[in-house]
Amino acid sequence: MENKVKSKQDHISNECEKIIQDMSRLTNELVSRQKKEIEDKVNEYRRKFEELEDEKLSIVKKLRSEKEKYLQMHDLIVVELLKNEVAQEKTNQIFEKKLASFINVTN
Repeated sequence: MENKVKSKQDHISNECEKIIQDMSRLTNELVSRQKKEIEDKVNEYRRKFEELEDEKLSIVKKLRSEKEKYLQMHDLIVVELLKNEVAQEKTNQIFEKKLASFINVTN
């Protein structure tokens, strides 16, 4: 009887040990799978972040280029306005001289 009990205890102990080993293996597999999923997500987020950084840099470069074009155009317009102002002033002076000359001639 004692042998039977001992044998049953050994059998139960062995079964418990197998269950513990299976649980440990399954736990390790689960942890490994979760770790890989997390690493994959982190890598995907990093990749997306790098893409966004590249896109941001591209946009900044385009904006700087457009700003330069705008400033060049602004400078050209200012120069043209100054030329027009000078030409208008010369035209006004010529007109005033001719008007004064005309007035003097008609008097």
